[in-house]
Parts: sequence; C-alpha cells; structure tokens
Amino acid sequence: NYQCKARQSEAKTNLGAIRVAQEAYLAENNTYATDIDSLGWETKGETEYTYSIISGDSTSFSAQATAANFKGSDTDTWTIDQDGDLQNTVNACQ
Repeated sequence: NYQCKARQSEAKTNLGAIRVAQEAYLAENNTYATDIDSLGWETKGETEYTYSIISGDSTSFSAQATAANFKGSDTDTWTIDQDGDLQNTVNACQ
C-alpha cells in the first residue's frame, strides 16, 4: 500500500503543474485550454499516468490523470480543477 501511495504522488505533482500551465494559458488567451497540447506541457521520462484535459472554457477546466494496471489490474484516476480541487475519483490503493 505504501508503494501504491508513493506512485500516486506523480499524479498529484503533474496535475498541479498542469493547473499552473492552465493559469498561464488563461492569462494569455482569456480561456482555459481544452487539450493538453495547447498548453505546451508534457511529462519527462517514463510515467505511470496519462494526462488529459477533460474540459476547458473561460471560467473553468478539469484535467485528469489515469493509470491503467496500476496494481496489476486496477485503474487509478485523479482529477484537478481551476480551484486546485484534487480528487482521487478511482482509487487503486484501497
């Protein structure tokens, strides 16, 4: 369980970085990005999770991190929004 929780720190850190990138994008474009490529954000090296923007408009956004086969066969999913609300919507570490 400790190793599982340690792996989840990747999602938390990268979603926080996506939120920062979204705020910069909003300042320049008066709207949040609707896809990850528009942000110019990418991970470095091997990652457990894949990252995507679920939605974005002039007032809000939602980004998601998903890891398949996280603990053999479980999926682990995290989301973050414009307020920094970080949610573990599907928890593989339970």
